Amino acid sequence: FGWRSKQPEQHTRRRQDQPTGARVSFHGVPGLHYLVQFRDNLDPGGTWIDFQNATELGAGVFESFDPGGSATRFYRIIYRP
Repeated sequence: FGWRSKQPEQHTRRRQDQPTGARVSFHGVPGLHYLVQFRDNLDPGGTWIDFQNATELGAGVFESFDPGGSATRFYRIIYRP
């Protein structure tokens, strides 16, 4: 998945497919807010869909769980001021 931010590069990321959906986790700047977006394909001209704000688990580790996530869904993280 992609990353778009004007913040310092703190973006180690991981997607973990589970039987009930997809778990997206990444490192960010502690205390900042991030939005997770998704697309089901990367066709030119496609639109990213806002999914949810990521939850900070502590120490700059953030996570989002998508119960509708599939092996073909793409994610990106956006910093929200």
